[in-house]
Amino acid sequence: MVLLIGLLGAVLAATAVVAWHQVRRERTTRHQLDARLQAVETDRSRILQRRAVELDLEHALEHAESEDEVVDLVHRALVSIDPSRPFELHLVDAHEPTMRLAFATGASPEGGSDISSPWESVAARDGMTLVYDSTEVDDVCTHLHSRVVEPCSAIAIPLLAMGRIVGVLYAMGPLGAAPSARLVETYEVIARAAAAHVATVRGFARRDPPTDVHPDDIDLDLGDETIVIDELAGLDGRDEAMAAIDERITARAPFSVLVFDIDGFGLYQAQHGAAAGDAALHTLGSLAAHELGGTGHLYRVEGDRLLALLDEATARDALCAAEHIRGTLARDRRRQPEPPFTVSFGVVEASRGTSSERVLFAATDALYNARARGNDRTVLGVDAVVGNA
Repeated sequence: MVLLIGLLGAVLAATAVVAWHQVRRERTTRHQLDARLQAVETDRSRILQRRAVELDLEHALEHAESEDEVVDLVHRALVSIDPSRPFELHLVDAHEPTMRLAFATGASPEGGSDISSPWESVAARDGMTLVYDSTEVDDVCTHLHSRVVEPCSAIAIPLLAMGRIVGVLYAMGPLGAAPSARLVETYEVIARAAAAHVATVRGFARRDPPTDVHPDDIDLDLGDETIVIDELAGLDGRDEAMAAIDERITARAPFSVLVFDIDGFGLYQAQHGAAAGDAALHTLGSLAAHELGGTGHLYRVEGDRLLALLDEATARDALCAAEHIRGTLARDRRRQPEPPFTVSFGVVEASRGTSSERVLFAATDALYNARARGNDRTVLGVDAVVGNA
């Protein structure tokens, strides 16, 4: 009996030990899972914050009227994303083959020249982003090496516009700790936007003085039909567009959305006058309404930005519609006021279980990607993954 009781006690003790270890393992697993979920959520929040900065920057750049404004907006965007990282933006002079420091968020190196040749930068010569874990490597570019006080990690991103080098963006950091691939992608988005808008500002600066054009003086010749440009004030606005999108989502009706506007409209107006800007906008609105016919509903969601809601349209249908409008403008300059303009489109096919805010976000994001790629183009966005952008 005593032996049996002893054996029973041993079994109970062993069971208790096993149970205790099991509880510890479960608790440890739960803590690890919580930590991973927290890390994922933190990472997601950072991605969304960076994406919001990218979108805000692109929107602000559309209204920048000078190169100084572009530089200031880019400066603020970089600091808001990564306030502790030293950045330097160098821009190639518009008139001579020199590159000058536009801004530096960290202290400039003592004795380092703020003027250099663009070809001292390997990133500028190769036209590609370079990532260095250390600036002590043999193939680091001469220009970057001259800009650092002590060894560090760095990235060099060329600013390219229509195949031409506009400048170079540098971001420095701790030795051996280069920015993550996602962060580098964010810097590249900002660099592309900066390059496109610097080139746009410089292009407008070289054009002739504005001519007086009034919308009432312009007709739109569309084959056998002539349409006198009407005021766009009659178009419904953003709230009506969102309500219409919500109705289709509730009804589970398939549809696609185009979001589009005039490339560099703020600069266009600044250079050529408000009347010319009105004429360009009315031309675009009338052409879009004519080309869409009874297949789409047109809204003016903000300033010069228009939204077309296409019922029963797939992404392919919407892309074809956008390219048709853009192509018509490009092929027949008679349909435009002087000076001519170009248009970019963001296109999205609505996914199941989406929301009006998400559809508009995805389409606007695609439009800004079109801007970053050089304007005068159509980019397809994906509604289903916009939350992970």
